[in-house]
Amino acid sequence: MGKINNGNSQKVFFKNALTLMGGAALGKVIALMSIPIITRIYDPETYGLYAIFVSATAMMGTISSLRYCYAIPLPNSKKLAMYIFVISIVIALLQSILFGGILYWQGEIIFNLLNAPLLYNYWYLLVLSFLSVALFECLSMWAIREKSFRLLAMANVTQNFSGSLSKILIGMTSWYNIGLLIGQIINQIGGVQLLIKGVISCFKIAKPFSLKKYKLLIFAYIDFPIYRMPAQVMLVLSMQAPLLLSSYFYGLNTAGQLSLAMTVVSLPVMLVAQSLGQVYYAEVSKIGKHNPLKIYRLSKNLILKSLMLVSAPCACLVMFGPILFSVVFGSQWEHAGEIARILALTLVGQFIANPIMNVLSVFDQQKLFFKINTVRALGVIVIFLLPHLIAIELYVVICLYSLFLTSHYFVTTYKIIKFVKLRAISQ
Repeated sequence: MGKINNGNSQKVFFKNALTLMGGAALGKVIALMSIPIITRIYDPETYGLYAIFVSATAMMGTISSLRYCYAIPLPNSKKLAMYIFVISIVIALLQSILFGGILYWQGEIIFNLLNAPLLYNYWYLLVLSFLSVALFECLSMWAIREKSFRLLAMANVTQNFSGSLSKILIGMTSWYNIGLLIGQIINQIGGVQLLIKGVISCFKIAKPFSLKKYKLLIFAYIDFPIYRMPAQVMLVLSMQAPLLLSSYFYGLNTAGQLSLAMTVVSLPVMLVAQSLGQVYYAEVSKIGKHNPLKIYRLSKNLILKSLMLVSAPCACLVMFGPILFSVVFGSQWEHAGEIARILALTLVGQFIANPIMNVLSVFDQQKLFFKINTVRALGVIVIFLLPHLIAIELYVVICLYSLFLTSHYFVTTYKIIKFVKLRAISQ
């Protein structure tokens, strides 16, 4: 009977994963189809400015809601989950006010360091972008909790369609310089109207207001701001440092080339692995940390299927990267194709590790999550600071980055699976 239930659970898991992946895939296909048009409207330097904008938003987003939003799927009680949702939104609103003040008074200095002084004129767009990301993240976590994967899939499609279309249309107007920035915000806001309906109908269960309960929940999940948030900072820093430091050392043009290469390399992760991770998190949260054997089996099965899925796109980039980029995106982006060929190796490791990392939250291993991402961030920063110490070409830096990141992903996956297995054996 146990084997039958385990089999049914895995079938439900992969059915939900396919639903979410379908929406994510359609959304990303729309985004992918728009890139060849966008790269012919905007030059590499403008694309580089956009990359810095996205990186800055991502860095700000690492502390949105102090990561309390990740606790939304965990409580068994829907009422407690709604309390956590309210806590997350309130914190995000307060943070947006704080960021607005910092960017208004010190933004010029910050953006000059990044060789992107033009961004200071649009500091308020960064604040709006942060708030959009925080809101969508909280709503997504509620949808994951409720297993509203079809709704989340529709939201992903809406996001990518509205964002891609607006980037193209605005690029043909006099607002060309900030077309990508506005399009990015529209992308982030898109889909909110679909997800918010499910939350509004549940707001009444958070009444009556109880300050004592909010305080208790803040302290009950205090590991999220203490460990999960710094870990997220390190994770995103390791992802965005290449763009920010390449802009600093090599200029916006190079940052634009690197950004396009990283976008294409990460497409399979965004198309499939991200959706797998969301469904995996919902499933292992439901299973709970008291059944590690079931989580171990599900995780092992997920890794094997992930390896099969990622092999083809990785091989394609290695063999045809520069040619594909020249034909699809335009001759001015061949440099990005060379970079993508080098980065293809990281795709395999990232595709496997990203979903599995979610299990750490279920086992309350925020400290381990922090350690993993700190090592990664420090390694990436050291590699991209090498041009400051010695005369070194970008391709050498990218090769070192690719080797380090791939090794880190595989070691991380091995350690997490070993941890879950040991928990299962000890029961």
